[in-house]
Amino acid sequence: MHDSLGHVLSLVALRAGALELSPTLTPQDRDDVAELRRSVSDAVDHLRETVTVLRADPRSGADSEATDTVEELLGRAVASGVPVRWERGGPPPTRSPLVERAVYRVIQEALTNATKHAPGSNVNVTITHAADATRVRVVNTPPGPVRSPPPLLTSGGNRGLAGLRERVTVLGGTLRAGPYEEGFEVAAVLPHHAPAQAPPPGTADNGLPTSANRAVPAEEVPLSVPESVRRQARIRRSARWRFAAALAVPAAVAAVFLPSAAYLAYQLTGSVLSPSRYEEMRVGAPRAELVRLLPRRPFPYAPDSLRAAPRSPGTTCDFYRSNGNVLDDVDLYRLCYSGGRLVAKDTLNAGGDTAFPS
Repeated sequence: MHDSLGHVLSLVALRAGALELSPTLTPQDRDDVAELRRSVSDAVDHLRETVTVLRADPRSGADSEATDTVEELLGRAVASGVPVRWERGGPPPTRSPLVERAVYRVIQEALTNATKHAPGSNVNVTITHAADATRVRVVNTPPGPVRSPPPLLTSGGNRGLAGLRERVTVLGGTLRAGPYEEGFEVAAVLPHHAPAQAPPPGTADNGLPTSANRAVPAEEVPLSVPESVRRQARIRRSARWRFAAALAVPAAVAAVFLPSAAYLAYQLTGSVLSPSRYEEMRVGAPRAELVRLLPRRPFPYAPDSLRAAPRSPGTTCDFYRSNGNVLDDVDLYRLCYSGGRLVAKDTLNAGGDTAFPS
């Protein structure tokens, strides 16, 4: 849950942080986007707390069988705006599925930390296949000096790296994570095949959780209850926690994310006039006839430089966005009316006050 859902939420927060810097947003819209980003951060905090509870019995759960690949993981990161470069050296070996997933998790955790702690940085991923092991190295530069998004997520005590180190160690590998040339480096060496008798992290040689091997006063142990019964009770409690978390976490994320996203979409896309409908409008047509071609409302946030573009005296003008891309500056359509009729239609360049009469 931490590795997969936490990574996806980090990318959502990254997009919200980038959108928060858009120059076309009004102060109210910018506050709404900031609240959206904070809500995602809160959801990640709740997720981390839930994972902390579920880690109480490390033997009762196993990795979910993810189906996506390292290439798909890096593709999603690039699509979310993370500048990633990667290279692979050597022929891909035949590896244990556990080792394959560990390679994936090392890269995923490093990308999550880069978007969390160094927004705007460049990330370099290197995968090198040797004869007996695969080496993974992820290095990010310092945060970008210009227009870097605000911090995306609050600190969570490095639980991601701690869990990752457990995973790599159990498989007989090594993990190094720390500062590197003003940035940060995560490097792992993983053998192609996991040890045959590797105990789960957090367990002793007898196979029981370390907590079960601590000395307990005799009066605290109900001698009439067999150990197998107590173990089954622990497993049932853990299963109940996991079932409740599986329902509660997605519901909480949906409750805080979907309303904010819907409101933002309404604000920025409810004033889009498609180019085909714009072309249908004829100068001289009554305004009442054009209502069927117009979106729900005009775009209220046109820059002052475009509002000041030359127009005929005595006309009133409405502005509409030419497409629904909320992250880019788009051209605006200006429709000017006089006496209840359309007297001018122009395309105004988003980068300045240039008008292109139609």
